Amino acid sequence: MSKYDDISWHYDGNFPAELTEKNASTHIGMFLGWAIKRNLEGTFLKEMANDGLIKLRAGEITGGEFVYLYCDGKLTSEDLNDDANKFAQEYYENDEYISDYAETLGYNVPTLYHIQDNLKNALLIENILDKRFKEYRKK
Repeated sequence: MSKYDDISWHYDGNFPAELTEKNASTHIGMFLGWAIKRNLEGTFLKEMANDGLIKLRAGEITGGEFVYLYCDGKLTSEDLNDDANKFAQEYYENDEYISDYAETLGYNVPTLYHIQDNLKNALLIENILDKRFKEYRKK
C-alpha cells in the first residue's frame, strides 16, 4: 500500500493555529471525492465505507469530511482503483494536483488550508481533475 497524503503531514509545523486539523483534509478530500463520484474508488472503500460513499455521492458529506471520517485522514492506494492509482502516481505525487488546486481555489485566502470544503469549490477543482484525467488517459 502506498500513501499519497495524510492530514498529519500538514497540521504539524506551520499549520494555521486558528484552523482545525479537518482543514488539512480539504485538498485530499476533493481529490478522493472526485474519484469516488466517477466510480474510481478501490475495493477497500467499497467494502469498508459503503455508507460514506453513498453519503458523499448524495452530497450529504464533502470529500474532506469523507477523508476525515472514513479514511483516518489519509489517501492511500487502497482508496483508488488501478486506473485512478496510476493517475494519482503521476499527477498527485508529482505535486501537479496541488499546483492546480492552488491556482483554481487558492486566491483570496491566507493559505491553502483556508479553502472552504464545500460543493462549489469541489466542482471547480473537479472540472480541472476531469481535464487532467482525460489528458492522462490519452497518453
